This record gives sequence, C-alpha cells and structure tokens, in this order.
Amino acid sequence: MATTPGIITWNRLEPRPRTEDFDRTLRAEVRDALWMMTRQWQFGEFQAEDTGSAIFSKVNIKKSKLDKIVMGIAETTDDIDDLTTNIPLEANVEKEIIEFDFLMRLEMSRYWERLVSKRIKKEIPLPAVAQQIIIDIVIDEFRKTDGPDGLNLNFTLPDNADPSNSAFYSNPELWHATAAHTDGRAFDGYEFYLWLSEIGNDPAAFIAAEVSADPVIETSVLTIITSAKSQFIDWFNRNYAQPNSSSNSAWNSSQLEYQFSIGAMHSVGDLPNVLVSDEYYHGSLDWYAFDFDKETDLFLDVADPDLIEEASFTVIPAPVKFTGMPNPRWWEMEDRKVDLGDVNPSTSDTAKIIFSEFGLIYSNDWMIFPHTVEAGTICEIQEIVVTDCFGQRTLVESANGTDGVDDDWNRWSFFGLSSTGDATADTRLFIPPVAEQVFESAPVEEVNFIRDEMANMVWGIEKTIPNGLGGGINGYETALKHVDFLQLLAIPDDTPPTDNEAVIKYKVSNTVPENWIPFIPAKLEETPDSRQIQLQRGALPRYIEGFPAERIRPRTNLLKANFLDGIWSPYFIHEDEVPRAGAIVKRTWQRTRTEDGTVVTWMGRRKTTGRGEGSSNLSFDNIEDK
Repeated sequence: MATTPGIITWNRLEPRPRTEDFDRTLRAEVRDALWMMTRQWQFGEFQAEDTGSAIFSKVNIKKSKLDKIVMGIAETTDDIDDLTTNIPLEANVEKEIIEFDFLMRLEMSRYWERLVSKRIKKEIPLPAVAQQIIIDIVIDEFRKTDGPDGLNLNFTLPDNADPSNSAFYSNPELWHATAAHTDGRAFDGYEFYLWLSEIGNDPAAFIAAEVSADPVIETSVLTIITSAKSQFIDWFNRNYAQPNSSSNSAWNSSQLEYQFSIGAMHSVGDLPNVLVSDEYYHGSLDWYAFDFDKETDLFLDVADPDLIEEASFTVIPAPVKFTGMPNPRWWEMEDRKVDLGDVNPSTSDTAKIIFSEFGLIYSNDWMIFPHTVEAGTICEIQEIVVTDCFGQRTLVESANGTDGVDDDWNRWSFFGLSSTGDATADTRLFIPPVAEQVFESAPVEEVNFIRDEMANMVWGIEKTIPNGLGGGINGYETALKHVDFLQLLAIPDDTPPTDNEAVIKYKVSNTVPENWIPFIPAKLEETPDSRQIQLQRGALPRYIEGFPAERIRPRTNLLKANFLDGIWSPYFIHEDEVPRAGAIVKRTWQRTRTEDGTVVTWMGRRKTTGRGEGSSNLSFDNIEDK
C-alpha cells in the first residue's frame, strides 16, 4: 500500500480587530437570548436545580464565659483559681513575682512624691512659694533615716569589703546609681509600698510632727497624705500584674514552657468546658494553642446563669469577599491585588490546586452570617435555619461532623480545636481574650542552652543577666568583672612555692567563664538497665587564691529554679528540650493596653530555637609546661 506524502498545517482562528473603537464590543450585547437558554437546557441547568437565594437566617447560639484557670497541671480542686478578666490572658498565664530592682524602687518613690506634690498644689490655697515649702518638708520627711515603727527607707551602700557583695560592686552602673541616691536624696518606694499594704499603717505618720504650725494646713496636708495611700496602691496594682505567690506559676522549668488550663461554666449534665494548653512558649497566645480536655473532672461547677447565655437572632446573609476574588460579572475588572490565575502548581501541589479552584470557581457560593462574639467565650452554634427567596427553609448542619471522629480525614474544620482523650469531633468555637498587640522589652535575662558533645554535657550560657536598673547586662563581661573584684579582696599566700627540677606540671582541669552553667546527664530511674536520662544542673568550683573554693551559682532567674529560702534543690530539664540546635530562653518585660485603655505590665518568658552546638574547651588531667 502506497503512502502519499503530504504537509499538514493548522490555522489558528483569532479575532482581527478592524477598528480602534471597542465600545460596542464591551457592551456584551445579547443577539439571541433563546439560543443562550437552549445552551443552558443542553447542559442540564434546568433540571430541578435549587437556585433560590438566601434572604435571612435564624441562628441559635450558646456562649459560656471563661471564669477559671489552673496554673500547671491540676491535681485537686484547690489548684483552681478565679480568672482575672480585666487583663489579657497572656498576662494571667505569664505573670510571675517581680524582683523590684533599684530603678523600679526609685520610680515608685518618684511617683509618690509627684502624687503628693500635685495634690498639695491643687488643694491647699496658698501662694506658690508657700506651697513649695510644704512640699519640701513632706518629701524630706519620707527621705529621713528614721520613719514610723523604725522604718528605714533610705538607700545604703553595702560593705565593699564583704565578698558576698562582690556582685554589686562588679556592676559599676548599679553601684554609681545607688551611691548617687543615698544620704536622703531618695527613698525606697517598694519598701514603702509594702509598709502601706499592711493594715493600719498611715503615711501621714511620717509628717505628723512637722506640719503643726497652722492647724488648718496641718489638717489639709494630713488628709492629702492619707487619701493618697489608696491612689498609690491602686497605681501599683494596676501597672504590675503579679501572682498571689511564687508557687502559683504556669512556667514548667523542666520543659521550658508554660502549661495551664482554663475553664468556662457549663450547664448541668453537659461536658465541662475545659481548654488545656501544655506547650505554650512562643509568646503569641491564640486559639490554636488550646485543646478541649474532655477527661478532667476538676471543673464540675454548677451552671451560673450570669456566665452562660443562650441567644437566638436573625441575620441577613452576606456574600463572602476576599482579596483577589473574581467578580461575579465577567465585564467587571478585578482589583488585581491577588492574581489567582498566576498560580503555577506542580502535579504534586494538591493544596495549591484546591485553593485556586475554590477562589476561581466556588468563591461566590459561600455566604457569611456576621455575629459579634465577646472575647473569652466558648461558642456553640446549636441551629442555623436559612430561608431563601422561594420561602423554603433549610437546616444547615455542621460540616465539622458532630457525629464523626476527631481525626477523620473527611471532616472540614476551620478554627476548630482538637480534643484530648475523647475522639468525638467538637464543633465549638473559642475566642481567647488575648492582647491585640504586646510591646516587648530587650531581654532582661537570656540563657542559651547548647550541647557540648566533647564534654558530654549541656551548658546554660547566661548571655544576659539583670543589671539592677530595669534591663540586662552582658553576662560574660560581668563575670570577668566579678572575678577581678574578688581577686582585689583576696589576700594571697606569700609563701614561695617549693622549687624542684620538674619541667612539667599537672593541672586537674582548666576553667570556663563563670556565666557557663553546666547541666550533666543524670539517670531518670535508679534501675541498672534504665537508659533514660535528664539534664541536672551542676556547679563548677571557683578557685581564687586567698579565698576558700566555692560553687559558682547562676545569676538569672531562668536558671535559679528550685532555689527557695537560700537552699539550692536539684533542678532537672528534660533531655529532649535541648536538641542539637539548642534552645534560647529569654525573660522580658511585656506591656499592653486593655480595651478600656488600662496599661498592664508583667514579666514573661520566651523560648526560641538555638544556633547549634558549641564547645567549652573544658578538659581534665592536663600536662603543661612548668
């Protein structure tokens, strides 16, 4: 069979514009409406399709307000505390006992003096010169050495010959700042606050004997001082968020993260509304940090009508809109903020393909039912009934699968929380009462945990330690200054060493900087076959000629865990909390404003990934040249 050769060509059909006027083309004129309806019939668009538009919907919702919190892992009902609702949830969880340093104590005293001065100028009708004389007398009385009940609010310098004060004198900034405010130049505001907090103490006792020249003035000044007490205490409590005790803390020092649970009131017979967060360390608290805990029996309170609300409301549905969404009418121009048509997924990018398909095809099939929900509530939509333009009512069921399993891959869930213990899917929505924006200070403390494979241990390097002035200072430089100051106080032994003919000497071990705190592996169990270990905090010795050997202790609160009343108890860290990349833990000041404008300040902790392994060059049994 002969094959006839030929040349096959393809012609592309394309429009050929013959004019520069596109007005008629952009009109989208319909020449034959019947033909378009016929094409709709051919594609089956008239076969019993429900094309009714949603007109309005009725929603039944149940809301429960948060009112309980448990710091750490709750074991008994005694661990449950009332949730403070006038501050953000981050402050409730992260707050810890604040160690008031010199600068904070000075700030508190300055606030008290400004508070009293303003009130004297406002409430005592005297010339400005006379008012200033009274203010000077009042301020000088608080700066005196002897106060009521033997109270001494003066700043004093510690003994510079005492080695226990070497940490103070090795910090020149703190030393000079303190020296500049001694001898009646200022007073300790925090000690004054503690004295005021005791029942029966009246600050007017400081000046009762100094303003008795005029009975009218004396009465006015004493009244001002007495009433300023409540203002001062309210200012302190409003600005600094602290727990009731140091034991009431959510920070788990062994796992370097916060662990806590929060609960909301529930109706009798319902499951407790308990949310647990056991891995919070990144500083951004939101809904995804929580799981529903359906196994606990610690939150079995009787329903409180003031904390549980069931409401029904009617709302008009609105179409969903998002950036880059195609306009429903093809002759309209999109804003081009997001070009969904420019997505170039590969054959394995299923998520991109689904996302593009939703945005380009099904975006106008979604409706939104706006409803404002108060922060700090757990919401459960009990029923949604939608009425369309034909008067038909449709009960909308949850796509989350209320009767399904929590880990069922067929479930569709958005902003949904998983459950611990119970495998049943949960469709409730949680709106956490968190801060919109938190301002964070530079680290007051920073510890870098690194693995040292050559020394077979982990080091907690104190890169930043508190400087006593509200901030942090370089831990390495401070450690060198500390050793130098101790060497100045030391009395070296003048006995000359015994001479010999040896050319080498034996050295037990070398040293590392004092801001390197060791963590050595320790067995988790005492059984001989157990290989599970934890990292236990250790201590290196400090050898300075003229002083007895002593242990080098950490200077940051991050590594002072289990140090109470001057007693150092063992401190362990789980081994998996310090991977090969290491971990960095910071302690910083946090500040935010609540919805009513109130300023809240607290001390919080953060954990981030480290920068890899390191080496301390620690070695033992060395031979050196003599």
